[in-house]
Amino acid sequence: MRLTPWQLFAAFFEIGVQGFGGVLPWARRVLVEQRRWLTSEEFLEQWSLCQALPGGNITNLSVAFGLHRCGTAGAIAALTGLVSGPFIVICALGVIYTRYGAIPQVEAIFRGISAVGAGLVLATGLRMAASPRLRSALALFAITSFVLTALLRWPLLAVLGLLVPTCMLWIWARER
Repeated sequence: MRLTPWQLFAAFFEIGVQGFGGVLPWARRVLVEQRRWLTSEEFLEQWSLCQALPGGNITNLSVAFGLHRCGTAGAIAALTGLVSGPFIVICALGVIYTRYGAIPQVEAIFRGISAVGAGLVLATGLRMAASPRLRSALALFAITSFVLTALLRWPLLAVLGLLVPTCMLWIWARER
């Protein structure tokens, strides 16, 4: 489906503004559930690809999706939509925090915003984990990666150096 740059700008503006503190849940909701531009599997595939690229994952997703659906103009529109709303919101919140951040009620509001963002990211992660692809044996590699990096505090490069070749060998052996 070919989209216009304006449609891409509007969708990613919505994602950026609603996703304060955690854009992934809103990106999935807008692109998969509301607008139905991607299936759950397609979203997961694009998200996985964008995680392998340098830079912000959601930024990569906006550029890749925009480029695929509307060429260079679509990539620019999607990226501009994604960052322009949060830029305005962050500037406004910065002014509020600078001026009123020492007030306990304002401090509590900012703590609440952080908790909501964390909850949204966790909820989306659980939804994505329900994907048939993540219920495969390959999910064991994702879980191992999480345990080694997040819980055991292994260096990321060591984990990648161990798990990537192991996973590739496992896939190669399984397909033979």
